[in-house]
Amino acid sequence: MIKKILVILFILILVIIISIVSLIVFVDPNHFRGYISQTVKDKTGYELTIDGDLRWHIWPQVSILTDAVKLSDTGAKKPLLTADNMRLDVELLPLFSKNLEIKNVFIKSALINITDESKGDNAKNYTQTVTSSTEENINTSENKKDQTNWKFSLNKFEIADSTVALQNNNDLINFRNINLLLEQNNDKNLSIALKGNIDKNQQDLFYSINANVDLTQFPEKAIIDLKKLDYTYNGIASSENALKGSATGVFNYQQSPMQ
Repeated sequence: MIKKILVILFILILVIIISIVSLIVFVDPNHFRGYISQTVKDKTGYELTIDGDLRWHIWPQVSILTDAVKLSDTGAKKPLLTADNMRLDVELLPLFSKNLEIKNVFIKSALINITDESKGDNAKNYTQTVTSSTEENINTSENKKDQTNWKFSLNKFEIADSTVALQNNNDLINFRNINLLLEQNNDKNLSIALKGNIDKNQQDLFYSINANVDLTQFPEKAIIDLKKLDYTYNGIASSENALKGSATGVFNYQQSPMQ
């Protein structure tokens, strides 16, 4: 009995090793570069630029590693997002059947600029772009799918130790130490975990948010179930006596007012 179990374990290990070796030898991750960039373009309207070569990372998770990445809007002076690297955790076996299943997109130490200089054609003409390009993007995606036969899915998106610079009129607000986790529970339901600090004029606000978002009837309706919101505020005059609090609630968004 023990001998049979050992034989089965040996066969499983051998199959895994053969699959990994076949992946490295026969599947070049750089083949995904154009497809990933085009998918981002179709879904968001923004241009994703990936520098350097894509490479495999095997342990502890089969992943595609990149060098510096940049997300920008056409006509903008500055990119919306820059990061030194990006990691895409993928499923191994679907790759051999032309199915790119990305379990997690992980970006660390990113700089996100939400300022006038990062706004281009896509941001300035947002409403027009959304209404006029939805059908076009769907057709483009379908044509792309017909030509490449690749399928794409994403279950989780993660940003760690990042900074957001937000311009509000002439003021610049810095969101620091941002850690964001977006996870898809099912087709129309997301879980969100977000924490970080907001700095402005020597004042600091720490926040931690956990919520579920139901997008079953989006864009007509959306339900945000705020599981927990914790915050700590330190002002200039109250550095020793921090203001702390927490909140929960359910928020219903409706595109048109109820009649």
